[in-house]
Amino acid sequence: YPDHANFDPSAATNVVGEPADDMEYWHQQTYPDTCAVVSQEYILESLTGQEFDEDELRQEAIDNGWYTPGAGTPLGQMGAILEAHGIEVERSSGASIDDIEAKLESGDKVMVAIDADETWEAGRSSADDSPVGDANGIPGQDANHAVEVIGVDRSDPDNPMVILNDPGHPDGKGMLVPLAEFEDAWEDSGNYMVATA
Repeated sequence: YPDHANFDPSAATNVVGEPADDMEYWHQQTYPDTCAVVSQEYILESLTGQEFDEDELRQEAIDNGWYTPGAGTPLGQMGAILEAHGIEVERSSGASIDDIEAKLESGDKVMVAIDADETWEAGRSSADDSPVGDANGIPGQDANHAVEVIGVDRSDPDNPMVILNDPGHPDGKGMLVPLAEFEDAWEDSGNYMVATA
Protein backbone atom coordinates (compact mmCIF):
# COMPACT_ATOMS: atom_id res chain seq x y z
CA TYR A 1 0.00 0.00 0.00
CA PRO A 2 1.66 3.25 -1.08
CA ASP A 3 1.21 6.24 1.20
CA HIS A 4 -1.72 8.49 0.40
CA ALA A 5 -2.63 11.99 1.48
CA ASN A 6 -5.78 12.28 3.54
CA PHE A 7 -8.33 15.07 3.65
CA ASP A 8 -7.59 17.86 6.11
CA PRO A 9 -10.75 19.92 6.78
CA SER A 10 -8.73 22.85 8.12
CA ALA A 11 -6.93 23.29 4.78
CA ALA A 12 -9.99 23.04 2.53
CA THR A 13 -11.78 26.09 1.15
CA ASN A 14 -14.00 24.69 -1.61
CA VAL A 15 -15.41 21.24 -0.84
CA VAL A 16 -18.62 19.54 -1.94
CA GLY A 17 -19.97 17.04 0.59
CA GLU A 18 -19.39 16.59 4.32
CA PRO A 19 -16.15 14.56 4.32
CA ALA A 20 -15.12 15.45 7.88
CA ASP A 21 -18.39 13.99 9.18
CA ASP A 22 -18.27 10.91 6.95
CA MET A 23 -14.67 10.13 7.92
CA GLU A 24 -15.93 9.35 11.44
CA TYR A 25 -17.55 6.15 10.15
CA TRP A 26 -14.49 4.71 8.39
CA HIS A 27 -12.81 1.45 9.41
CA GLN A 28 -10.78 -0.95 7.32
CA GLN A 29 -12.62 -4.00 6.00
CA THR A 30 -11.91 -7.25 7.82
CA TYR A 31 -12.23 -9.57 4.81
CA PRO A 32 -10.47 -9.19 1.44
CA ASP A 33 -13.75 -8.89 -0.50
CA THR A 34 -16.22 -7.05 1.77
CA CYS A 35 -15.55 -3.58 0.33
CA ALA A 36 -19.15 -3.07 -0.84
CA VAL A 37 -20.52 -4.43 2.45
CA VAL A 38 -18.34 -2.04 4.47
CA SER A 39 -19.03 0.94 2.18
CA GLN A 40 -22.73 0.35 2.85
CA GLU A 41 -21.97 0.04 6.57
CA TYR A 42 -20.46 3.56 6.51
CA ILE A 43 -23.60 4.92 4.84
CA LEU A 44 -25.96 3.07 7.19
CA GLU A 45 -24.17 4.37 10.26
CA SER A 46 -24.04 7.95 9.00
CA LEU A 47 -27.72 8.05 7.99
CA THR A 48 -29.21 6.17 10.96
CA GLY A 49 -26.88 7.15 13.80
CA GLN A 50 -26.74 3.47 14.76
CA GLU A 51 -23.70 1.23 14.91
CA PHE A 52 -23.58 -1.78 12.59
CA ASP A 53 -21.30 -4.82 12.59
CA GLU A 54 -19.39 -5.87 9.47
CA ASP A 55 -19.74 -9.58 10.28
CA GLU A 56 -23.51 -9.30 10.71
CA LEU A 57 -23.97 -7.30 7.51
CA ARG A 58 -21.72 -9.74 5.64
CA GLN A 59 -23.82 -12.66 6.87
CA GLU A 60 -27.03 -10.87 5.89
CA ALA A 61 -25.58 -10.34 2.41
CA ILE A 62 -24.54 -14.02 2.17
CA ASP A 63 -27.98 -15.20 3.30
CA ASN A 64 -29.69 -13.04 0.66
CA GLY A 65 -27.30 -13.80 -2.21
CA TRP A 66 -25.97 -10.22 -2.41
CA TYR A 67 -22.40 -11.23 -1.62
CA THR A 68 -20.34 -14.39 -2.15
CA PRO A 69 -17.25 -15.04 -0.02
CA GLY A 70 -14.25 -15.15 -2.32
CA ALA A 71 -16.07 -13.29 -5.09
CA GLY A 72 -17.49 -10.20 -3.38
CA THR A 73 -20.57 -8.20 -4.33
CA PRO A 74 -21.83 -8.05 -7.94
CA LEU A 75 -22.38 -4.52 -9.28
CA GLY A 76 -26.15 -4.95 -9.40
CA GLN A 77 -26.26 -5.94 -5.72
CA MET A 78 -24.38 -2.88 -4.47
CA GLY A 79 -26.93 -1.03 -2.35
CA ALA A 80 -29.03 -4.10 -1.50
CA ILE A 81 -28.02 -3.92 2.19
CA LEU A 82 -29.07 -0.26 2.29
CA GLU A 83 -32.44 -1.12 0.73
CA ALA A 84 -32.97 -3.93 3.23
CA HIS A 85 -32.52 -1.38 6.01
CA GLY A 86 -35.06 1.03 4.56
CA ILE A 87 -32.73 3.34 2.61
CA GLU A 88 -33.82 3.97 -0.97
CA VAL A 89 -31.03 3.93 -3.57
CA GLU A 90 -30.59 4.81 -7.21
CA ARG A 91 -28.20 2.79 -9.38
CA SER A 92 -26.76 4.26 -12.54
CA SER A 93 -24.14 3.48 -15.17
CA GLY A 94 -22.44 6.15 -17.20
CA ALA A 95 -22.55 8.66 -14.33
CA SER A 96 -20.24 11.68 -14.19
CA ILE A 97 -18.34 13.61 -11.54
CA ASP A 98 -21.07 16.26 -11.89
CA ASP A 99 -23.64 13.60 -10.90
CA ILE A 100 -21.57 12.71 -7.84
CA GLU A 101 -21.22 16.36 -6.84
CA ALA A 102 -24.95 16.98 -7.29
CA LYS A 103 -25.75 14.03 -5.01
CA LEU A 104 -23.25 15.13 -2.37
CA GLU A 105 -24.51 18.71 -2.56
CA SER A 106 -28.05 17.54 -1.80
CA GLY A 107 -26.86 15.55 1.22
CA ASP A 108 -27.07 12.11 -0.39
CA LYS A 109 -24.43 9.40 0.02
CA VAL A 110 -22.51 7.94 -2.92
CA MET A 111 -20.79 4.61 -3.48
CA VAL A 112 -18.94 3.68 -6.68
CA ALA A 113 -17.14 0.70 -8.19
CA ILE A 114 -13.54 1.35 -9.27
CA ASP A 115 -10.31 -0.36 -10.26
CA ALA A 116 -8.37 0.05 -7.00
CA ASP A 117 -5.09 -0.74 -8.76
CA GLU A 118 -5.36 2.73 -10.29
CA THR A 119 -6.14 4.63 -7.08
CA TRP A 120 -3.62 2.72 -4.97
CA GLU A 121 -0.72 2.85 -7.46
CA ALA A 122 0.25 6.33 -8.61
CA GLY A 123 0.66 6.61 -12.36
CA ARG A 124 -1.26 3.45 -13.22
CA SER A 125 -4.14 3.91 -15.66
CA SER A 126 -6.74 2.03 -17.67
CA ALA A 127 -4.11 1.69 -20.38
CA ASP A 128 -2.41 -0.83 -18.07
CA ASP A 129 -5.54 -2.97 -17.72
CA SER A 130 -5.62 -6.54 -18.88
CA PRO A 131 -6.91 -6.80 -22.47
CA VAL A 132 -9.36 -9.51 -21.34
CA GLY A 133 -10.91 -7.04 -18.90
CA ASP A 134 -13.32 -5.82 -21.54
CA ALA A 135 -13.61 -9.11 -23.41
CA ASN A 136 -16.74 -9.48 -25.51
CA GLY A 137 -17.34 -5.75 -25.16
CA ILE A 138 -18.49 -6.09 -21.57
CA PRO A 139 -17.28 -3.04 -19.65
CA GLY A 140 -16.79 -3.11 -15.92
CA GLN A 141 -14.78 -6.27 -15.61
CA ASP A 142 -11.66 -4.42 -14.52
CA ALA A 143 -13.49 -2.89 -11.54
CA ASN A 144 -12.41 -4.76 -8.43
CA HIS A 145 -13.37 -2.52 -5.52
CA ALA A 146 -16.17 -0.46 -3.98
CA VAL A 147 -15.63 2.82 -2.12
CA GLU A 148 -17.74 5.60 -0.68
CA VAL A 149 -17.16 9.01 -2.28
CA ILE A 150 -17.46 11.49 0.59
CA GLY A 151 -16.44 14.71 -1.14
CA VAL A 152 -14.79 16.58 -3.96
CA ASP A 153 -12.15 19.13 -2.99
CA ARG A 154 -11.65 21.94 -5.52
CA SER A 155 -9.66 24.17 -3.13
CA ASP A 156 -6.82 24.02 -5.67
CA PRO A 157 -8.64 24.51 -9.01
CA ASP A 158 -5.63 23.16 -10.90
CA ASN A 159 -5.58 19.96 -8.85
CA PRO A 160 -9.11 18.87 -7.86
CA MET A 161 -9.23 15.87 -5.54
CA VAL A 162 -11.89 13.24 -4.91
CA ILE A 163 -12.22 12.30 -1.23
CA LEU A 164 -12.88 8.63 -0.53
CA ASN A 165 -13.67 6.44 2.41
CA ASP A 166 -11.79 3.43 1.00
CA PRO A 167 -12.42 0.35 3.18
CA GLY A 168 -9.59 -1.65 1.59
CA HIS A 169 -6.69 0.72 2.18
CA PRO A 170 -5.10 1.23 5.63
CA ASP A 171 -4.99 4.98 4.89
CA GLY A 172 -8.47 4.92 3.37
CA LYS A 173 -10.10 7.34 5.82
CA GLY A 174 -10.66 10.48 3.77
CA MET A 175 -8.18 9.33 1.13
CA LEU A 176 -7.44 11.99 -1.49
CA VAL A 177 -7.26 10.84 -5.11
CA PRO A 178 -6.59 13.24 -7.99
CA LEU A 179 -9.78 13.71 -10.03
CA ALA A 180 -8.26 12.42 -13.29
CA GLU A 181 -6.93 9.32 -11.52
CA PHE A 182 -10.32 8.69 -9.90
CA GLU A 183 -12.17 9.09 -13.21
CA ASP A 184 -9.79 6.63 -14.88
CA ALA A 185 -10.35 4.06 -12.11
CA TRP A 186 -14.11 4.64 -12.09
CA GLU A 187 -14.35 4.27 -15.87
CA ASP A 188 -13.44 0.59 -15.42
CA SER A 189 -16.90 -0.03 -13.94
CA GLY A 190 -18.67 1.89 -16.70
CA ASN A 191 -18.94 4.79 -14.21
CA TYR A 192 -21.26 2.77 -11.97
CA MET A 193 -22.75 4.69 -9.05
CA VAL A 194 -25.10 3.82 -6.23
CA ALA A 195 -26.53 6.83 -4.42
CA THR A 196 -29.09 7.28 -1.70
CA ALA A 197 -32.28 8.90 -2.90
